[in-house]
Amino acid sequence: MSANHIEALAKALYENGNPQHTAADRAMLGPFEALDALQQTIWIDLANAAHNHIGEQTTELEANNRHLSNNLDVARMGRATAEATIARVEKLAHEMRGWCSPYGFSVTYADRIFAALEGE
Repeated sequence: MSANHIEALAKALYENGNPQHTAADRAMLGPFEALDALQQTIWIDLANAAHNHIGEQTTELEANNRHLSNNLDVARMGRATAEATIARVEKLAHEMRGWCSPYGFSVTYADRIFAALEGE
């Protein structure tokens, strides 16, 4: 952030930073430009510290957001893999029923797969 932006932030903090100040208080305090160099420097340093703190918080939040986004992508891939596996198992169970029934073989395994898929 440029020095002009930091100075503008310092002015805003000085003029609006204390919500307990009334309009009369602000008029008595005078404008930022009326402060001596030391007082202006203190407000500029405060504004710079506030800007840096917000920047650090923003960086941390962005990192957390990337981490959560990556976790969401992994979860979506896991869900897609699980859905594909279920589809293959359902297809196999249907095929097993088709293979076993005409020949009189037991369809117990296919029935168990269907029961598991239906949550029984």
